[in-house]
Amino acid sequence: MEPPVYLLSSAHVEGAINLPVIKTEFFDAEINIDDFDVLIFTSKNGVKGIDRLGIDWKRKPSIAIGDATADAIKELGGRVSFVSTEAYGDELAIEITKRYRFLKFLYPRAKEIASSLPDILRRKGSDIAEVVIYETICETSAFDMPEDGSAIVFSSPSTVKCFFEKFGWNSSYKCVAIGKTTAAAIDFCDEIYVSPKQTLEAAVAYAKNLS
Repeated sequence: MEPPVYLLSSAHVEGAINLPVIKTEFFDAEINIDDFDVLIFTSKNGVKGIDRLGIDWKRKPSIAIGDATADAIKELGGRVSFVSTEAYGDELAIEITKRYRFLKFLYPRAKEIASSLPDILRRKGSDIAEVVIYETICETSAFDMPEDGSAIVFSSPSTVKCFFEKFGWNSSYKCVAIGKTTAAAIDFCDEIYVSPKQTLEAAVAYAKNLS
């Protein structure tokens, strides 16, 4: 019997056991959407956060960091003008500078971000405004520790921090990161396996195939 795969997310993926070690707190904000030409989203929570503000953001085109974020925009009735070919903030910033000029961007984001997207855009001469609309914090609920030999799928840098604070690390675990940004936040694994595609489904499938 293959060892279980624990997914550090509240999203349900077949073949994985959910271990939601993080939770999201949304903030209120005042935004005049008419001041901006294009919105940039690097997470589904960014989409949820701006939608809950009750502003008419959907009439502005949106840029999405990946398919999951693009789907979240579409599900709420937004318009996706571009989806990044790379699911990383820094690469998205470079793609934006190549495709868009002389526009004002709005970036609804988390309190803490792992990428340098805003700085890269500004260095390239883009006009970008940031608004913090949510924060990712550690879940305080009690969870059973994963069993020996489990594969642990870290879905973001925040899950790295919160998992380690709650459980520490067991050397029998297999350490799987959804992407290179998350992998860079891990400093307690002897070997880090990085999913070849940056989606939860792909990361779980990759973890299940580890020997």
